[in-house]
Amino acid sequence: MLRRTPATILVAHRMDVGRRELYVEGVRDRVFLNWLVGDTRDTKASIVPIDQVELPEVDLGGNRERLKVFLQQVVSQPANIRGLIDTDHATFIEEAFPPNAWMTDLRDIEGYVLSEENVDAALRLGYGIDRVAAVNVLASTHEVGATLASIRLGSEKLGLKLPVSSANLSRCSKATRNGQITLDVQRLLQSLLQAAGISLGRLPEVTTEVAVARELIATFPIEQVIHGKDCMKILTLQFKALGSREVADAAPVLWSSFKREKLTEYPVLNDIVTFLTKA
Repeated sequence: MLRRTPATILVAHRMDVGRRELYVEGVRDRVFLNWLVGDTRDTKASIVPIDQVELPEVDLGGNRERLKVFLQQVVSQPANIRGLIDTDHATFIEEAFPPNAWMTDLRDIEGYVLSEENVDAALRLGYGIDRVAAVNVLASTHEVGATLASIRLGSEKLGLKLPVSSANLSRCSKATRNGQITLDVQRLLQSLLQAAGISLGRLPEVTTEVAVARELIATFPIEQVIHGKDCMKILTLQFKALGSREVADAAPVLWSSFKREKLTEYPVLNDIVTFLTKA
């Protein structure tokens, strides 16, 4: 893939003053937003994954950090460039963002398709399951999701970089035929420490930090703290336990459950559509 440098991007904007670009963290973000805008998108407006920008100076923090750095580099330039960044832990940890950045209305972009309505559509229409209520399934999802969010936050505060995203949740959780799921937290923490090459002697310290993080998280709306990709993995396990033989990954069905008329409920998402829409 040929990447453009920030300087090259700015030259293109100087040559075409009507140009508008929204930079996002990943391809899924671009596809979702392109679908959301549909035929109303201005021909001079485009959505670009940050992977298409050359930023050799950023080697930590993933695409989210790359996007923050890029937006900061172009914020004072004469270019109509904006970015959409996952809010992540900024809900409860102070974090600075450039003024040309939008933060997701919820914890991350996946949150837009994780409401009770989305889960209900996935259960009934996607997988033909109607013997359990989506609200009960989602309550269990939220409980496990909040625990994983606590581990992420505790790991960040201790500077451990525990690989929560790559954890095999099926090995340390149990999903039942009534849609509930429970997590063996100690087993998961042990697995994460081992995967990170950290001594299990730090398990008590990590356990304590996770408990502190869990108390903090409990003071915020659940939609603002749970990690969207975590919840999609959790729901996949729940749907499988409910008896659907078709579930390999619940994410595609959940993404397809979003309704455009819900746009007005999300101010940031609405602003982005306005930014991309024909004048």
